[in-house]
Parts: sequence; structure tokens; C-alpha cells
Amino acid sequence: ETDLDQSYLLNYISQKLKFKINEKEAQLIYIGKEYDIDILNIYFEIEDVDSLESIRIENKILIDLFPEQQNIIHFSNEKNKRNLILDKNHPTGLLNFN
Repeated sequence: ETDLDQSYLLNYISQKLKFKINEKEAQLIYIGKEYDIDILNIYFEIEDVDSLESIRIENKILIDLFPEQQNIIHFSNEKNKRNLILDKNHPTGLLNFN
């Protein structure tokens, strides 16, 4: 894998993966990735979140290529662990923490 490959991957992800924290656009910070046979795990973090009321996630990664694609989101912080499964019919999910 080259730097150009990683650049293409991150550009694609920035187009297909969107986060809103408390209904405000959030900037993802890329941490890294790892492969496990046919699964790609990509790690991001979002900094400077003062209070967490909700997270809205739109994940359209690979859905245009594979209609049966399911994207699994694992969220964790000091207080919460949550999961979402997003797909073609439900590409957006909301996690509330109130």
C-alpha cells in the first residue's frame, strides 16, 4: 500500500462518512486502520467535545458498490459504549446520550 492509496482511501471516506456532534458538523481525525481477512477497521477520533448529547452518523461507504453492504459503527468514550449498523435503507443513525 502506498501513500497515494491511503490518500484515495481517506478522500473516499471523507465523502461517504459524516458525523454531527450535538447537530454540529464534526471533523474526523484519522488514527489508523487494520485488515482482518475481508474486514477493514478504520479508526478515527473527534476532539474538543465539551458535552455529548447526540451523535448523528451518516455512513455510505461501499453501499453504492455493494447494495447488501452493512457498516458497523462502534462508539466508546469514558461513559458510553454503543453500536450502530447502517445499510442502504438506513445510511444514517442517531445516538442520544440524554
